[in-house]
Amino acid sequence: MNERIERLRAESFEAEVSLDHERAEIVTDFYRENFGKYSVPVTRALAFREFCEKKSIYIGRDELVVGERGPFPKSVSTYPELNCHSAE
Repeated sequence: MNERIERLRAESFEAEVSLDHERAEIVTDFYRENFGKYSVPVTRALAFREFCEKKSIYIGRDELVVGERGPFPKSVSTYPELNCHSAE
């Protein structure tokens, strides 16, 4: 392995797992502001769009393939929209 790969691998193993609340906040705020304005499928689609527009993007130093589930390595998001139930 070259130095870059060794460093990235070490950073990955040393990162601590954490729970990130960013998605929950964005989606919850959207539902609070828009509840009842649209049909359930449209509301879910618009909530997802809102999340995509506001989500933090993590791009680590020297990474060639980028992207994480949360705003930093080993950060796991919550998904409140998966627990939404409606009468429709």
